[in-house]
Amino acid sequence: MTSPIRKILVGLAIVTGMAIAWQGGLAAVGLKDGDVPEIAKSYLLSGDSGALPGLYSLSGPMRTLWKSKGPAERAQEIRDLAAYAKKYVSTPAFEKMYNEWIKTQYHAVDHGMKIDAQADVQKAIANGGAEQIQNQMGAMIAQSMGQIPPQTLKILFDQDLANWKDDTDKAKIYAQAKQIVPLFQSNPEAWKKQYLLLKSASMGGPSTDAAMAAANASTAKMQADATVRNEQQAYDQHKLKVELKRKLQDFATLARSVDYAAQVQTRDRFQYFVKPEYERKSSAWKMLFRLGKEPSLAAATAAEQWLREL
Repeated sequence: MTSPIRKILVGLAIVTGMAIAWQGGLAAVGLKDGDVPEIAKSYLLSGDSGALPGLYSLSGPMRTLWKSKGPAERAQEIRDLAAYAKKYVSTPAFEKMYNEWIKTQYHAVDHGMKIDAQADVQKAIANGGAEQIQNQMGAMIAQSMGQIPPQTLKILFDQDLANWKDDTDKAKIYAQAKQIVPLFQSNPEAWKKQYLLLKSASMGGPSTDAAMAAANASTAKMQADATVRNEQQAYDQHKLKVELKRKLQDFATLARSVDYAAQVQTRDRFQYFVKPEYERKSSAWKMLFRLGKEPSLAAATAAEQWLREL
């Protein structure tokens, strides 16, 4: 085990308050005001629920000072850290900064929408969802094929013509396709336009210019709507209150799972747990053990109190 006490202090300040700061304390652990947002960002955006933030080493003087304090004094300092950090994170300025972080990290944007997936499915069914999707898919495929030059499309056309010939459901489309065959030589672009409409119709898509334009407009709107919905869902999943609850609960559970009375032994100048299973615990679990029962549980209590307020 290692004993990065400053790392623990910094980590607990974020875990219990989701930031790092206390009056005059930053300088004492070698941090500046400008370090706080980046450390908070790194931790809040981390998907590792078992990690503690603040990858720092304690300076010699601070290590000596911390070791000289008793459990009760350490616990009080942790409570002070948590209270200040909670105040810091509860400001509109911090939430605005956090929202910018998740916008970049997760494409999360609050559009003020309420997402109801079940209601959306029912609405789609009521509006003829399957037919609408088929119509738009036909239009999208035809539109994508529009980027292909006529000479290359002719190969695909000949294949379609052979397939449509043997498909009784496509008899009308086959007849129209045969009619435009000569157009390929006289006006390749006009032929291409007609072929793409036939291709779309064969897949249940629009078969006229007007219907194609309407389907393309509808598709563009659906794509824009989907982007907005995805952004809202990402925001609902990662917004500050949700992330705070997740991190606070994870930390409180972890802190109360530590066996603070665990026995250790020294080998080759390093300390190891007597119980082998404890050596397999997470680094955060071991950090809390090293910090000690009183300050760790003080942090857990602060986290649980905040949870009740959220």
